[in-house]
Amino acid sequence: MACGVPVIATTVGAFDELVVEGETGRLIPPGNVEQMRAAVDATLASPATLQQWSAAARSHVEEKFQIEDEAAALNTLYRELLDGG
Repeated sequence: MACGVPVIATTVGAFDELVVEGETGRLIPPGNVEQMRAAVDATLASPATLQQWSAAARSHVEEKFQIEDEAAALNTLYRELLDGG
């Protein structure tokens, strides 16, 4: 997404936090291969949607997932663990 690539992913791991349904990509239930195929086909068939989601994906990660914030969260976690809790 940071490279401007929209995502079609399953709702596992962090994807439901990263992907904004219908704005930066699509979220599919795990194991639903037919729905995944249909989502990929529909997205690739619409250059306008692909272009819109590409721009939105890049903006979304730039605004919500800055490396400095990720590093600060990890530092906080490590400090808490080192302090015993």
